[in-house]
Amino acid sequence: MAQIGIIGAGPAGLTAALLASRKGHDCTVFESAPNPGGMAASFAVAGQRVDLGSHRLHPSTEPHLLALIKQIMGDDLQIRERNGRINLRERWVKFPLRATDLIKKLPTSVALRIGGETFTKRFRNSVETNFYESVQHRLGPTVADEFYGPFAEKLYGVEPQQLTVEIAQRRIAATSGFDVIRKIAKATRSSGRIFLYPRDGYGSISERLADEANGTGTELLFNSTITKLQAKEDHVVITSAGKIFEFEQVWSTIPSLNLLTISDPLPPPEILEAARSLRNRAMVLVYLVVPRPQYTPFDAHYIPTTGTTISRLSEPKNYRDGPDPSNQTVLCAELPCWKGDKIWNSSPGELGELVSEDLQKMRLPDPHYVHVELKFLPSVYPVFEHSTQQARTTSQLASHSIDGVVSFGRHGLGVPDNLHHVVRMGDHLVNSVSSDGKLDSSRWDEALRSFTKHVVED
Repeated sequence: MAQIGIIGAGPAGLTAALLASRKGHDCTVFESAPNPGGMAASFAVAGQRVDLGSHRLHPSTEPHLLALIKQIMGDDLQIRERNGRINLRERWVKFPLRATDLIKKLPTSVALRIGGETFTKRFRNSVETNFYESVQHRLGPTVADEFYGPFAEKLYGVEPQQLTVEIAQRRIAATSGFDVIRKIAKATRSSGRIFLYPRDGYGSISERLADEANGTGTELLFNSTITKLQAKEDHVVITSAGKIFEFEQVWSTIPSLNLLTISDPLPPPEILEAARSLRNRAMVLVYLVVPRPQYTPFDAHYIPTTGTTISRLSEPKNYRDGPDPSNQTVLCAELPCWKGDKIWNSSPGELGELVSEDLQKMRLPDPHYVHVELKFLPSVYPVFEHSTQQARTTSQLASHSIDGVVSFGRHGLGVPDNLHHVVRMGDHLVNSVSSDGKLDSSRWDEALRSFTKHVVED
């Protein structure tokens, strides 16, 4: 059996720790935060449990991994029906999309163009050199201009023509208008409208994973920042809080830049420069405490349109049947931004007013909030730009070439994946360890190739 150090106590790291410890490996998890979960953590605002943004567990989770989560969550994991809306052409349309709602709510001219473009794909330019061209070719100019283009620009902070085709592949499952129709038809059935969610917030999945891993012998070290990582001939040395730890393998879920900057010796300057050139879109989460039992009956509002700062508004209370206060609700507004820009540097009062004004612009009620809390996420969406594509490859190759160290997870691989994807990564990594405790590189390489086919689900 192997001695394994795991960097990061998010869902990927905790799943790997739990499954590896169940197989008899000796695992130690390092987490810089005081609690598990990473970006999938939950916390309290005004006595109500909320998440870091909008999260849900998709039924498409692989059966054996879904069974694992159900086993550790018990009756606290609830099956819920989706009830979201999306703002298209200043009109609210059901999300997931439903054919009848699209016909009723969208302007006739827009609906006719989308329908017509479904049948003209073979006549469109098939060249796909960037995100916009990919969407335009696959789904038509109207869908590209009305939805995916503006949403990409709001989410990633750059024009959609500057993004690589890979973003389209990871964010959009459909390859034609017919695929969209099939997806809408599926969403119209109840099986396409459900999700799973814990009664005490999404973060309780990570909390239970941590408890289970600890119960099988995994050591969890919170508030533990790693300051140095040294790859030796047959082991890896980690320095954290002045203490020295030795492992046969280290599994890392932190970004490649963070991993490279704690490596001793440091990689060549050109490698570090390449890693530093990569951009990640930040986000400020604005939580408004609203003194009413419910703001709207919807769990989430998706806002791809320009002219507002919010990309998504969620109401955690509507995601679950849980122990929430009866006389208030909490709203979470997601504001994509760049670390250090105007939004990032704004005060709670300023952002509370900004969110309130944006909601009313979209004909949503005045929240009349009584309290504002902010959460700052410096790295949420990796920006796959053409200008940094080579730098991304260079930095990832460098981080993957550290002897005895394996990168995985959303941040480790620099991908915008869902929870069921990163849990799958942890599962595959554990299964890539042979009976003698050594990593089977060929098996792990095969798993890495499969991860490139992950498509983010909203």
